[in-house]
Amino acid sequence: MLISDFDGTLFIRERGISQQDLSLLEELPRLGILRTLATGRSLYSLERTLPGNFPLDYLIFSSGAGIMDFKSRKLLKSYSLSPEQVKTLSEVFIQKGLDFMLHLPIPENHHFLYYSSGNRNDDFFRRIELYSECALAMDTVYNKSATQFLIVEPCNSSLHRELEELLADFTVIRTTSPLDSCSIWIEVFPKEVSKSQGAKWLSNFVRLDESKILALGNDYNDEDLLYWARNKFIVPWAPELLLKKFPTLKSEKNSFVSAAVEKWMLTLS
Repeated sequence: MLISDFDGTLFIRERGISQQDLSLLEELPRLGILRTLATGRSLYSLERTLPGNFPLDYLIFSSGAGIMDFKSRKLLKSYSLSPEQVKTLSEVFIQKGLDFMLHLPIPENHHFLYYSSGNRNDDFFRRIELYSECALAMDTVYNKSATQFLIVEPCNSSLHRELEELLADFTVIRTTSPLDSCSIWIEVFPKEVSKSQGAKWLSNFVRLDESKILALGNDYNDEDLLYWARNKFIVPWAPELLLKKFPTLKSEKNSFVSAAVEKWMLTLS
């Protein structure tokens, strides 16, 4: 099974998905290889980019909060924060003066409430504008179930480590903003949620040994998946810290997935 990140790995903002990678995905079933995307995007966000007939078998979305059979559109697994957790975390983030968004439970997790500290945060408001039809200002502390929090931090790179230590009972994921490629997005999920845990659940579901899985990624939110996978590659344009940790390939941005799968298959023969 191939498990690939989407943005920055299979999908490059400047040119989309290469024809070579698309042809590869269409060919993989004939080679007995399942095709899975593991993305931080919600299902709604991904469907704005991918057609329903895209050559894919499974989808791990919202960083593992949801797992879906892509062909049948059947939701196989989902996770959410409890009302008590939502209330507690909201109070913590408001007290710390953070700008955050709170996403509703799956399958409506493209809808979100947002809280602004009042400080300048261009990337935060850019995301609100991009999903304006799904966004609603938070006028009071929310105390119902939710999928996740998303904090947008324009300058404090140490905030992720601080929250990771403070919120040890949750999964705290750092990623680089896909909107300005600079700001840090920090996502807070239930402890059971991560790309690696989603991949592990799916490998058990399809009864596939982990040694027969290839994982591909490009950014900090793929780190746990790449640590988990026995076979993995990271794109050569990933952050320098990650390039030191994981094997990479000398490949241009046009067809990284094809290059990675080709090299992986040489080890299977």
